[in-house]
Amino acid sequence: LFGMLGTLFAIVENELVFAGLEPHTPAMDVMKGLSSLSTVGCLVFIYRIYWTQVLIRRLVKHLHHGAHFDYIISVSHVLDDPLLWVEMIVVGLHLPPFTTFELGSNTMGNYVLYQAETVFCSWNIIRVYLLWRGVAGWVGGGIPR
Repeated sequence: LFGMLGTLFAIVENELVFAGLEPHTPAMDVMKGLSSLSTVGCLVFIYRIYWTQVLIRRLVKHLHHGAHFDYIISVSHVLDDPLLWVEMIVVGLHLPPFTTFELGSNTMGNYVLYQAETVFCSWNIIRVYLLWRGVAGWVGGGIPR
């Protein structure tokens, strides 16, 4: 939910730029602030997903092999997973409030200028992958074992 909200706010920012709104306006900063809040919420939930995965692995070890079950999971144990860091970087990159810039490139003799809002909107669309967890659980939940 938070990931898709952040993407929605980034799309609105991009549309406001295309509509001619200056990137330094209060309305744009409000959208960037909402995007930042949804990004933080998404990062918290991603951390909790990895925390839960550690807990489930420990529980499975306990149930299948009789290993001691330690339900206290340290932050450092969760942060040891490199996939967590990849997800945190992919989801965490966004355009914070009061920030804007332009990126330019020379393409086929034409100079093309991209607003930061457009670049980060394109990056935020990658967050659609977050829907996969829900879809996989929903589809997989209907399969008999």
